[in-house]
Amino acid sequence: MKANVPLLAAMLSSAALATTACNPSTEAQKPAEPTNPATPTPVLVSPTEQPRSDRVVGYWTSSSGAGITLAYTGKPNSLWIQMFPKPERIDPRFDTTAQWSSTDRFTYTDRSGSSIEGHVSASGNSIELKGADGSTETWRRKR
Repeated sequence: MKANVPLLAAMLSSAALATTACNPSTEAQKPAEPTNPATPTPVLVSPTEQPRSDRVVGYWTSSSGAGITLAYTGKPNSLWIQMFPKPERIDPRFDTTAQWSSTDRFTYTDRSGSSIEGHVSASGNSIELKGADGSTETWRRKR
């Protein structure tokens, strides 16, 4: 089979040349630009149009041991937060919505009614939280 590959390539090449020579409309056709799969294509807008949430959506673990899930709300200015105080257990849980205040900061109201501010690290792998009462906590990306 290997011996036939160059022959097949030559036949296909000849067929392509014959088609090009016989087709006058090929003058207007431009050859396709070569693409390099190793070169990333720049993306100017996030696919979800929610670039802030794109950075943090996923699973997190708090410094207190609670499991955290951050998810899209469908609105670019908010973020859905699920907290699971007992790791690896669905109940009890606390659901709330956070509001983005800048590209890397959001606020939400915790179970007790206190305001909490979150600050996303530059790497996107941790979130520092600070309560109105001065309490602090860190969420680390799980996956």
